Amino acid sequence: MPLSDFDKTLIARFSLGFVATVTPEGHPHLSPKGTFLVLDDTTIAFGEIRSPDTMKNLAHRPMAEVNFIDQWLRK
Repeated sequence: MPLSDFDKTLIARFSLGFVATVTPEGHPHLSPKGTFLVLDDTTIAFGEIRSPDTMKNLAHRPMAEVNFIDQWLRK
């Protein structure tokens, strides 16, 4: 699904994203990442800085949900 202009602007202004993954044992795991950027219309990335659990979870199950929030618009 392509990123909208709103999505791209939101990530550029508020690069803190909350990454939700699932552990190998099936438990939810949520981790804030403050280094997100838009690479292209369908790809976002974050720096792997102190992310051992997130990376382990993604290696086991390569799916995640990422939430970004504009704190002023509450969207």
